[in-house]
Amino acid sequence: QAYKRDHVHVVPLVPVAVQILEHTLANYPGRQGDYVFSGTDGLAPVSGWSKGHSRMMQAVTAVSGERGVVPWTPHDLRRTVATRIAEQLGVGGEQLIKRVLGHADGSVTAIYNRYGYVKEMREVLERWAEDLIGAEFDAASLWRESDAGAYVIVEPTEAA
Repeated sequence: QAYKRDHVHVVPLVPVAVQILEHTLANYPGRQGDYVFSGTDGLAPVSGWSKGHSRMMQAVTAVSGERGVVPWTPHDLRRTVATRIAEQLGVGGEQLIKRVLGHADGSVTAIYNRYGYVKEMREVLERWAEDLIGAEFDAASLWRESDAGAYVIVEPTEAA
């Protein structure tokens, strides 16, 4: 438990994630605080899942037009990342998976080995991003057509 509270967890962002964050921060001002992922306009970090999840699902529905989106949790994302890294690295990739997920390594070797594996994490995450979205993907294509339409939130209608 102390690991999560007392340890800085460094995960390198892949270039497409940096592009998306730069665009969002430059084009959607009004943030009052330092937190990017916040339900309080940046004043405090996200503290709950249900409201944020509901808004994301509504946004996905608004953009895709589909209402049958399969429910998911943050742990599903972590499981997917771990599985895809394992597929890339095969046997022996567990150490890097632990680093990416922020799991503590209490082994005797870890006590002496203080190397952060940031370079290796960046390489594996960039490879996964390329597999996921393609090598020629340009994040700017996400907002070229119509910025306004991509961020419409559709409130669910109640049955009459």
